[in-house]
Amino acid sequence: MEVVMNTAAATRAVEIYNRLCDALHSDTRITKQSLARALNCSEKTIQRDLETLGEHFPGVQVDYDERLKTFFLAQDGVTGDEFKKSDIKIRLQNHDLFILLMSTHILSQYRDSPAFVQMQESLKRIAAQIPGNIAVITHQALARSLTTLAKPLRPVDPAIFDIVKQGIESKAVLAITYRAPDGKTTDRRIDPLYLDNMDGDLYTIAWCHLRKEVRIFALSRMTIARKTATSFTPDDHPEIRHYLENRFGIFMNCQQREYTIRLRFTADQTPYVRERTWHPKQKLVERATGEVDLSFPATHLFEVTRWVLSWGPGVRALAPPALVSAVRDQLTATLSQYEGK
Repeated sequence: MEVVMNTAAATRAVEIYNRLCDALHSDTRITKQSLARALNCSEKTIQRDLETLGEHFPGVQVDYDERLKTFFLAQDGVTGDEFKKSDIKIRLQNHDLFILLMSTHILSQYRDSPAFVQMQESLKRIAAQIPGNIAVITHQALARSLTTLAKPLRPVDPAIFDIVKQGIESKAVLAITYRAPDGKTTDRRIDPLYLDNMDGDLYTIAWCHLRKEVRIFALSRMTIARKTATSFTPDDHPEIRHYLENRFGIFMNCQQREYTIRLRFTADQTPYVRERTWHPKQKLVERATGEVDLSFPATHLFEVTRWVLSWGPGVRALAPPALVSAVRDQLTATLSQYEGK
């Protein structure tokens, strides 16, 4: 049977508890009058909240100092001074509890990532320090109205994730066995420079000793990874800065080539284009026809081409010519699969 919780009382309990915690480390006087003013309720309501605070925060009680004319926090079997010195580990407003709840749903999108377990454990440690009060129970009930649609991610071996992370932290050369999309494997040595997250998938931007250039490696395609006894000094790679500032997707062009993408969206797609930032350097130009032109820099055309195709007839590629040709070729190849069907 589900119990209906008094959300207003729970909210006041969290606020009263936070104010009493603050008062332990200051000379602030906590009175029924001051709490009633702060929480916009009657002194009678505050009196009842003080008497029942232990129901929200088990083991905690409120005492009154007649000499100082102030309420203060106490705990069963603990003196006031001991309680004051105790570790008040975490202070949360009522809305913070809901944010923590949302975090669990956001983290669920990265369930196949090795970072998920570590982040989840961190969240559990935070949650363990939250008193088991009605506010928490209330938001747990609200959790049933939250949903998350997680996109499929490529699973990463947690041991490989840790090795790459250690390599970046200690500047150690890594020996890896890397599997290409076609299944072929190569043994390489890399200097891992960055850990990169692209839509939940994990990559390392690294100097590849085999190819003698900066490459991007998907952690999911590493079958073996180990630290070597060789360390490296990170060089200044201007191509990395250029890539990070202008990329559209994960693909990298080591020649620092830059394309200026120009697209024209139909009037019915304009509202959807306007409501998002697709690239940090994008420019939007509204046209009298209701259409909108979107332009931005990119270092590679592969993912731009895929993205343009995802809009179907709602967009036309204007520039560069290489993008126009790539989109046209993909559409022609797609149509050929339906000819005579």
